[in-house]
Amino acid sequence: MKKTLMVCMALLALGCKENGSKHPGRLPDSVGKYNHLTLVINDSLWIGSAGDSIRKYLAAPIDGLPQEEPQFSIVQLSPRIFVDKNRQARNIILFSERSDCLFSLERSKYATPQNIFTVNAPSVNEMIDQFSAHVDSVTTTIKKLELNEMQHAIVRGKKLDIQRITDLFGVKMMIPADYKYVLEQEEFIWLKKEVASGNSNLLFYEVPIERIENDKDILRNIIQVKDSVGKRYVHGTTPESFMKTDDGYSPFIKKVVLDQMNVKELRGTWDMHNNFMNGPYLCYVFKDEYYDRYLFVEGFSYHPSNSKRDLLFELEAIIKSIKFHE
Repeated sequence: MKKTLMVCMALLALGCKENGSKHPGRLPDSVGKYNHLTLVINDSLWIGSAGDSIRKYLAAPIDGLPQEEPQFSIVQLSPRIFVDKNRQARNIILFSERSDCLFSLERSKYATPQNIFTVNAPSVNEMIDQFSAHVDSVTTTIKKLELNEMQHAIVRGKKLDIQRITDLFGVKMMIPADYKYVLEQEEFIWLKKEVASGNSNLLFYEVPIERIENDKDILRNIIQVKDSVGKRYVHGTTPESFMKTDDGYSPFIKKVVLDQMNVKELRGTWDMHNNFMNGPYLCYVFKDEYYDRYLFVEGFSYHPSNSKRDLLFELEAIIKSIKFHE
């Protein structure tokens, strides 16, 4: 009996030790705020022309914001302090002067998920040339990972019941529960999330294809539809005030594909007629031939005197989760 008890105690102790230990080979979760980069580069290079060139690419302003904001926030580290938790950043770019030219991407080396880019060259000029030749793929890869991380965070969190959106527009999306229904009409839904000193918003509406394609000026027709919806439904606190596209700011437009559908993405600024409110918007216009419609899913924010980049980024992640065919 005594021998049996000793064996059980030994097994129990072993079990406790194993449960409390870290699984061998398992990487820690990467860390960092959205759209933040860690650059590992010598201080002398960072404060000189190399740093200026790198910032020109990575801290370029985002299209469609009323005030300039960089596409990425950058933290610079000297190589000697790139140790321990600093290596767990989600996006890292390593610069060094070495005899050979090298550009590489390694994923999830110290943490997961993670992008680690390496840029080596024997001189500063060659280093910048090497980086500029690959900077488009660098930014695209980082943005893709950041968008995925934002969408995964939405999946893990509490989500809004979107059945009313699905019933009216035939789509599904992942929308955080802190967005609330503000207004529902026969052809229009407005969601809003309150934030400190402002709010983020989502609008859903649709029009027949003919209304957009009745002449060759598709962009003008899209803006006219947006403004007509803003005038009808999105009002300010003063009499006769309503949201409209900023007349002095030409929108940025590009073609993208979401859920196998051709989409027009617009980015620009809005202002409030008869009111001193304004902010950025992004609008995705889906041509849905099955239902003979253009579906508009529009996000906009109001956050005066504060950064708007991450609010727009969350709206983008939400809208890009759209599904038509489930």
